Amino acid sequence: MGEFVRLHGVSKRFGNIHTAVNSVDLCVKKGEFIALLGPSGCGKTTLLRMIAGLEPISAGSLVIDGEAMQDKHPRDRDIAMVFQNYALYPHMTVRANLEYPLKLRGIGREARAKRADEIAALLELGTLLERKPAALSGGQRQRVAMGRALMRNPKIFLMDEPLSNLDARLRMHMRVEIAGLQRRLGITTLYVTHDQIEAMTMADRVVIMNAGRVQQIGPPQEVYDRPANLFVATFIGAPPMNVFRAVDLPASVCSLRPDVVHVGVRPEDIVFDAEGDRPGFQFDCTVSLVETLGADSILHLRASTGHGEPELSIIARKRDNARALEGQRLGIWLPLSRIHLFDQSGSRIEPALQEP
Repeated sequence: MGEFVRLHGVSKRFGNIHTAVNSVDLCVKKGEFIALLGPSGCGKTTLLRMIAGLEPISAGSLVIDGEAMQDKHPRDRDIAMVFQNYALYPHMTVRANLEYPLKLRGIGREARAKRADEIAALLELGTLLERKPAALSGGQRQRVAMGRALMRNPKIFLMDEPLSNLDARLRMHMRVEIAGLQRRLGITTLYVTHDQIEAMTMADRVVIMNAGRVQQIGPPQEVYDRPANLFVATFIGAPPMNVFRAVDLPASVCSLRPDVVHVGVRPEDIVFDAEGDRPGFQFDCTVSLVETLGADSILHLRASTGHGEPELSIIARKRDNARALEGQRLGIWLPLSRIHLFDQSGSRIEPALQEP
């Protein structure tokens, strides 16, 4: 499918000092689920609000379904938005909350009721239609908010941190519900979150932002496997990627390019009990802390570089059942095939390695 939403050079400035969003380019296909991911203050919510028309665009263009939108009123953009706080009317029943967007548009009572029944059935809200929001659980209120947004069959669904007020178990349940609903309905969706698990498990593509700029756009697995720069490398993944200065690493059979400044490896890619002369970096480590997670453990390690420099701190994920103990000595190996290299500016280096 061709592009359905296109942002070109979109920026947002507040006064003459602060640039919240800086020259964002993004093309979204019809029916695609896009997650805008980044730390607090990175500009992702501001970008979403500009698409919705709730914030004016300072520079750049926004095109939806072939039509320029940057100067159109929010109600003329055919966009529905679900907010973090649900924004339900507390004095209205679920049915009245669902019907309200159509009532504002002058749709008759019978047509409103029919559409509300359809949406209630879709979201399993049929038994809750006469209740008011105060009588609903957090997950039920979230479904009502989604239902109200769906009532007028919008072109685009915008969601701003919709699960942040829910507990961990309910967030996991709602992730599955929202992703499944989006795929069934095929609605083009832009979803703001600071939670990388939400972004990685729900989205077709992830847009990673920092300080108002887009750092990388790609499918979740691609962003994980081939981070474009140091920010993405250390932001995606839990625990985050280990990053070392190239000059601190011991001699190895691999030959690093002269422009390599940083070397990264994910905790889950570290191999234990390293032996022999295998391609990669090998360390003798001491376990300083063990975090037991049940199926696996997170080990905090100290490793000597042999350069007379301070010890390196390394975090590794150990997946087998053999428990490591604090103070234990372990050999580890950073496989050549799983390391990531970055230059002086923090950009990824490709191809990663020269042949030994």
